[in-house]
Amino acid sequence: MMDGRLSRIMPRTYEFIKGEAVDCIVRHDMQYPLNARLLASRMGLSVCSYGSLVQEQYDAARELSDDGFYLEDVGTKPRIYVDETKRPVRQTWTLLHEIGHVKLDHVSSLGLSREDKEKEANFFAKYIAAPPPLFLLLPSITQENVRRAFRISRQFSEYAIAYFGKWRDQFHGIYKNYEISLLSHCQASFVRFLRCEGIS
Repeated sequence: MMDGRLSRIMPRTYEFIKGEAVDCIVRHDMQYPLNARLLASRMGLSVCSYGSLVQEQYDAARELSDDGFYLEDVGTKPRIYVDETKRPVRQTWTLLHEIGHVKLDHVSSLGLSREDKEKEANFFAKYIAAPPPLFLLLPSITQENVRRAFRISRQFSEYAIAYFGKWRDQFHGIYKNYEISLLSHCQASFVRFLRCEGIS
């Protein structure tokens, strides 16, 4: 679903996106499991539901996206619209995807195609939702533990574990600077959360 659609992103772009995701976490003092609505709020973004739209706007929103979209109008606070009828984990994914567009400055990025912007936002959401370095803090890496630790869906936990495996194969015990920042900021809180949740 996700990895195949990301095959054309250059390695240096992957690294840039991961650094931007970690910057979001540290700059806005976020912890795991990630609260996407709180992150949006701390970034100065309003989160609105499709249900708040009048019929004509609602129809236009549905035509634009079945899940959600980002809107920036002159003179108003930037807004992310989300379909509140979707499962909470899907809403979270949509929010993180749209936050990715904002953080990666896709609104003013003229050199990227829409397809490339979508791929980058997907990768941003995948990474920020369940960063591989935090997997090493889990007592055991099972689908159930990953799902509970990051509050993601069963399906996404499978993708996250597969991505962790790729990361681990290239890790060799040396963290990159943004990974050090992530662990320094999140490790103690995440370990406490795991213990409180009885994740073993």
